[in-house]
Amino acid sequence: MKRRMTRVCVFLLLGAIVNVAVAWGFALRYSPNQMYLGGSMMTGIPSESPVWLSKELNLRFAVSVHSRIHSYTYPPVDWQPPHWSIASAPPRDEAIKRGTWVYEQACGWPVLSMLSRRLWDSLVGEQVLLGVPVGERGPLCHRLLPVLPIWPGFAINTIFYAAILWGGWLLFAAPGLVRRRRRIKRGLCPACAYPIGASATCTECGKAIPSPSGRG
Repeated sequence: MKRRMTRVCVFLLLGAIVNVAVAWGFALRYSPNQMYLGGSMMTGIPSESPVWLSKELNLRFAVSVHSRIHSYTYPPVDWQPPHWSIASAPPRDEAIKRGTWVYEQACGWPVLSMLSRRLWDSLVGEQVLLGVPVGERGPLCHRLLPVLPIWPGFAINTIFYAAILWGGWLLFAAPGLVRRRRRIKRGLCPACAYPIGASATCTECGKAIPSPSGRG
């Protein structure tokens, strides 16, 4: 049981690593200029004063939300920002002042799982809140690798990739497991196929000999 739990933890860890790598790959795939200047909708988000003006851009495997705090009331609309967006709740960060743009990018597959966030002000310039800048700075800002997990998307993707890796491992290990079982039933050492007797260990290679029922 302990061995099985260790194996599950290892595959979940590998699934999380693949999950982060996939999200980073999509973040590098879409440049900041493409995310910020692409066609999308601009709308008001009904909330406590001050309200948000937001802009959402849906690309393949990535969603960008651009928000700005305004001091005037905007007509209510039917569009609701994603739960991971800062526009889904009134601003509480003093660094986000009125007129400051907030750029958020969520990436991942099969669901969004990682988030990056930055501020942009005409006077201060770019301020990274969440993310790792990579490469040279473009006309607007750096590319950002997302660092904040989005729940439950991060867990869903991690389990998804862990299951794929587990299935691949089973396909790779299946021939060896079948060969081992056949050797045990024939009274051979499962490691080296040397004939064994009543000894608990193989006299040829020294490996422990399990019983034909599979118990040690």
